[in-house]
Amino acid sequence: LPGYEWVDQSACDPRALQAVRYHVGDGKPVFLYGNPGAGKTAIAAVIAMDEARRLGEEHDVDPSVFAPGIWMPATAIVSLIQKARTDKGVILPGAISEVTEGHIWTRLARPKLLVVDDLGVGAASESAYAILWRLADIRQKLPTIYTSNLTPTQLKKEYDDRIASRVLCGALIELVAKDRRIAAAQS
Repeated sequence: LPGYEWVDQSACDPRALQAVRYHVGDGKPVFLYGNPGAGKTAIAAVIAMDEARRLGEEHDVDPSVFAPGIWMPATAIVSLIQKARTDKGVILPGAISEVTEGHIWTRLARPKLLVVDDLGVGAASESAYAILWRLADIRQKLPTIYTSNLTPTQLKKEYDDRIASRVLCGALIELVAKDRRIAAAQS
């Protein structure tokens, strides 16, 4: 995962890391929530990198170039699909040709692991609700990690029961920790 090489597994809450590994390995969605800086993104990155290494070894491929999953902020997924709808196609990072909205949905439904980072950031429009509902619907029985600063109750209020029931149908793991970024800046 380019940009996440910095993640040090030893800095992650070991119980939360073990719980996320277990549920992802069991093929279930995981809703990983907590205050900003608690380590949600770091845990998701460790799991995604572990999965890349495991599948890279299984298929005798260099894990640094093997991408068994997709990692995207929720806002980026919504923006990408909205742009594909408006423009009838979009060029994905690293691609050489345009893809349609249908191609994007296929790519989101297919990976072994999908990480949807920062679910609940920004105000959601009706279009965003529809996109997030469809995403949660196609991924509800697949290994998916959703990270959020919202609690499950706040997620239900921010979105609706249709989205919340799909996102929250797997494991709910709360990280209770002080903001590590602020703590590091103050030391």
